[in-house]
Amino acid sequence: SVLLAGPMPARAESVPDSLQAAKKELSKVKGFIKAAEWDKCRTTLNNPPLGFSGANTIKGLTDKIGKTNKAAKGIGQDLITNQRLLDTFCYNNVFVDEGRQALGLKIDFDTPLMYLQSTTQALDELIEMFEE
Repeated sequence: SVLLAGPMPARAESVPDSLQAAKKELSKVKGFIKAAEWDKCRTTLNNPPLGFSGANTIKGLTDKIGKTNKAAKGIGQDLITNQRLLDTFCYNNVFVDEGRQALGLKIDFDTPLMYLQSTTQALDELIEMFEE
């Protein structure tokens, strides 16, 4: 047997595999929201397989599949828009500290959960489309 120096090159994942990997990561976010772990939410949303920049992110994947599939392009745009809004509302909660809470400002759990549901729904639609 031959020992190879360095790691084996990663094979390109199929579209369904990439979407399922994104779904697996996205499924962690609800627990982070409920625990008010905003940094974990944002880290998960902004890094592969989710994330917004690079070919190996959900944004890169939706851009790629949207070039040849108009229906996937629209769903992909919905997915990315909702994911960005989810990230924004998690980010806003970072600044609701005890001092601001004493002034009556509340941590908003409902809006991030709403955008998480919309993001998940769009991702599920893409998964269904590409598993056929």
